[in-house]
Amino acid sequence: MSNPNPFHEQRRSLRRATYSGASLSHPRNPEPVHCIVRNISPDGALLESPLAKYLPMSFWLNLEDDPQPRLCVIAWRSEHQVGVEFSQLIIERGVGRVAVVYGVAVNN
Repeated sequence: MSNPNPFHEQRRSLRRATYSGASLSHPRNPEPVHCIVRNISPDGALLESPLAKYLPMSFWLNLEDDPQPRLCVIAWRSEHQVGVEFSQLIIERGVGRVAVVYGVAVNN
């Protein structure tokens, strides 16, 4: 039997729609890149930026209303959008260690 919806949802948690500002930072980029968060969940987000196709594969996401930056890995990209996965789960696997990820110490 075939699935009538060719786009099967693969996310671990539902995302909620939003339209909020954020910035991306990476040690190799001296200036932050501003973007719009279109949707977000505890596991990832959809980001919109005119520089989407030039972003590095991983970076720190600084949300407007959250003082804690989130480490992101790009899952997919298009001309002006990127889907990212928050890598906190990967960091948490190293419980009991201090990891330094892109110059930021993460205590586990």
